Amino acid sequence: MSKRRKTGFPNDLWVVEYIDLMNRDDSFEGEPMPREQAEKEFAKRTANGTKNVSTDKHCLGCYILRQKA
Repeated sequence: MSKRRKTGFPNDLWVVEYIDLMNRDDSFEGEPMPREQAEKEFAKRTANGTKNVSTDKHCLGCYILRQKA
């Protein structure tokens, strides 16, 4: 994974989103959680970033880790 800047706000929330590449209406956003917990959940769902990610050419959906605005 690429390096991320830390925002300095300990209460920032992150979400793990699932994007269905075939039908965007089936996409969903997980519940907001602290960064460490979100990174663990993302790693568990993507086998440490090796499958079901946006760069995986053989998947029909992907997971994205992003900061909740």
